[in-house]
Parts: sequence; C-alpha cells; structure tokens
Amino acid sequence: MADLTGGQLVAKLLRPDQRVLLVSGDGAFGLNGMELETAVRFKLPFTCIIGNDGGWGQIRSPQISFFGESRAVATSLPTTRYDRMVEALGGRGAFITDPREIGPALARALASDEVWCLNVALDPEAYRKSGQVSRAI
Repeated sequence: MADLTGGQLVAKLLRPDQRVLLVSGDGAFGLNGMELETAVRFKLPFTCIIGNDGGWGQIRSPQISFFGESRAVATSLPTTRYDRMVEALGGRGAFITDPREIGPALARALASDEVWCLNVALDPEAYRKSGQVSRAI
C-alpha cells in the first residue's frame, strides 16, 4: 500500500486534467490522511482507496505467522470510518463492505470533480486463505 505524503497533491497540480488515484492501507492513511483536507481546500480532486483491514497488516500478519497470535502486540486498529472523516472535511466518502460495490463506487469517484475516499473493509485473515504473506487483499 502507498503512503500518503502529498505526492498525489503534487501530481494533481502538475497534471490537473489527469485523474489521480491513491491506494493506501488504513495504517498509512491514519498517519497521513489529513492531506485530503488540503486537497479539498485547494479544490484538487483525486480518489483515495483505503484497504481497511483494521490493523498494521504488514506487521501483524508475519508476527502471527512466525510467533503466534499472542505475540502480535499493538498491531490491531479499529475499523475507522475514514470515509466519514473525509466527508467532514468537505470531500465525499463511501464505506464499502461488499466487493461488488467497489466498481460502481470507483466509477462515481473518478467521474467526479471532488475529493473521494473509498474506505474498503478487508478481511484481515484473507492472506492466510490466499497464501499471501502480508496483505489482506
């Protein structure tokens, strides 16, 4: 997942006619998500998709795999409604729990001239089912 460091804002400023898309984890977004307030304030529309597995998934998953559940300390996060946060900042948001909702929500967001946050709930155990090492998608 990408870290939100303002690069998307710069991309939008440099290429205002292009669509900008950020894919972030919930942990990274929790650290840097206020950049969307800047995007709203300066009318720099882009779309942010958050893969929300309710934790520091890239840290938690290997800890559980190597050491067990009891040693995955401080790696869980609440399922934060970042979509609502972005709405409170003046953008648009959607909380997505059904994978079939992702396509239509993304189409709406990309067709818009607003800042969007698509907060996609992920199964934090999915990596074990899929064979992935550290991702919940």
